[in-house]
Amino acid sequence: MRSYNMHIVGTGSYLPKKIVTNYQVSQLNNTDPQWALEKIGIRTRFISEDNEYTSDIAVGAVNSALDSAGMKAKDLELLILATATPDMQAPSTASIVQKKIGALNCVSFDISAACSGFLYALSIAYSLMETGNYLRGAVVGADRFSTITDWTKKDSYFFGDGAGAVILSRSPEKKIFEFNLKNDPKGVYNFSVPFGKAFQMDGKKVYECALALVTQEASTLFKRCHIVPEYIDHVIPHQPSVHLLADIAESISIPFNKFHTNMDRLANTAGATIPIVLDEALRSGYIFRGQKLLFLAAGAGMTGGVILAEY
Repeated sequence: MRSYNMHIVGTGSYLPKKIVTNYQVSQLNNTDPQWALEKIGIRTRFISEDNEYTSDIAVGAVNSALDSAGMKAKDLELLILATATPDMQAPSTASIVQKKIGALNCVSFDISAACSGFLYALSIAYSLMETGNYLRGAVVGADRFSTITDWTKKDSYFFGDGAGAVILSRSPEKKIFEFNLKNDPKGVYNFSVPFGKAFQMDGKKVYECALALVTQEASTLFKRCHIVPEYIDHVIPHQPSVHLLADIAESISIPFNKFHTNMDRLANTAGATIPIVLDEALRSGYIFRGQKLLFLAAGAGMTGGVILAEY
């Protein structure tokens, strides 16, 4: 099992002020508001204002994480932003965030892996920082799916807006970090966002592919690392639906009470889900140093995978 000299030293999150209930969504798509609660596990979601961009909510999360870590933006040498809803095609939203927070000594870039984006970004950050070229970095997940949602459709219940971030720093002490990531091209069009249009989703295929992909990657990681599911203290998952997470829990033999969820309040915040859940769990006192965390997600592509990290 591999270990690295990187630690998560700070976490942060940011949510817009506007809360939209299932009942409010139902007025736009003429469906039963109970459907989203019963089928997905969602009651409400946060929606950003028209003039509140992805970079803005990302800045809120990064600043919160920097405060948690006791750092300043000038301390950052690396900033990776996972998003499916960038401010614009160019420059990268990470570059815009870098300018807004005043991180002058930093390399920054975006990655696009939809709801798996934070997993991919965190894995890239660890790999880059292990070279020794970067000592302190920020990994951010930020999405405004409200901007690519057709609110007249039933699947408009699924998503909300938000951002989460972690700060990484090198340390003499080594901690466990293992990851398995994989794309399943058979599901490449299960979820898509054509240019200038709302997202399109085949819910059944997304569910089936996500379950198979995450289960397979978790099982592979467990075998490679010679660990059993009981080794995991907490599962910090993407927030697709409560039923999908329950099926994943059963498939990988980890009790569902180890899964941290917030989709009832926040819905699915796409690339931001994992860092937001992590930040909430840490600030609530559920997670302690030395515990083993399993991050898992699946998203458009189909992308997906798992990360095992020692906090």
